[in-house]
This record gives sequence, structure tokens and C-alpha cells, in this order.
Amino acid sequence: MQFKRVSILATDPAALSDCYGRTLGVDSDSVDSAVASVDLGATTLDFEPASEPGAVHLALRTPADSDALTAWLGERATIHSVDGEPSCRFDFLDADAVYVADGAGNVLECLCYDGDAARPVDGAVPIAGVTEVGLPAPETLALVDWLE
Repeated sequence: MQFKRVSILATDPAALSDCYGRTLGVDSDSVDSAVASVDLGATTLDFEPASEPGAVHLALRTPADSDALTAWLGERATIHSVDGEPSCRFDFLDADAVYVADGAGNVLECLCYDGDAARPVDGAVPIAGVTEVGLPAPETLALVDWLE
């Protein structure tokens, strides 16, 4: 699955957009302090003004070599290790994942699939788009009912 547009809450949309620009090397489009977005491949990520940030998990399809991606991201963000390793192998997906947090605590999962041609990580993370949006909730079934 690939999303065309995703919106997440941000207490400072322009600052969070700039954070994505610095971390991923993508262009930040901040019209003013309340309107901001970034293009993540085929997905536009909008930052909606809010008094409190919302916890979100976004998976990004990143056609890159996972070791090169890990090194590049490690210079720009804090990598969240899994079992002491900077990346995690998902055999059922044929992919490696590297996890980082954005400036608001949202988790970005950069997925490098074996079948994708690895592009260089030179100046920007190659991103095909957002493929997963996780919505943490204390009452999972209530969230499912609300979404349906």
C-alpha cells in the first residue's frame, strides 16, 4: 500500500517540516508557521497545527542499501536500535528496517526491500512513499470501531 497524502499533528508545523528536511534531505515547504508539508516520494506529508503532538509511526519505502542508509541517517538523527543492532531484518517482508524519531517523537521506519534497486544515499534519502501509518491507541478496539 502507498498513501498519496498523510497528515500528522505538530505543535510547530514549520519546525517539524524543517526537521524532516534536515533528517531525510527532502524539500520542506513551509508557507508560514501554521502550514507546512514535505514530499516523501509519491506521498505528501502535511503537518497540521495542534496544541499537542500525536504519536504516529510512519513506514517509508526507501530503495537504498540499508548499511548506507543507516550510516547516512546516523549522522543526522538518533537511530533506535533493535536488540542492540542499528537495523532489523524482517524475513517475511524481504526487507531491512532502520528506525529514527522525528523532532516530535514520531517514529519513522525506513524499509529497504531486497527487490528494490538500491539507489545511493547522497544528499537525500531515496523515498518511494509512505507505505504504513500506525496509530497508537490505549483502546485498540475503540479505535477500530471509530475508524470503521
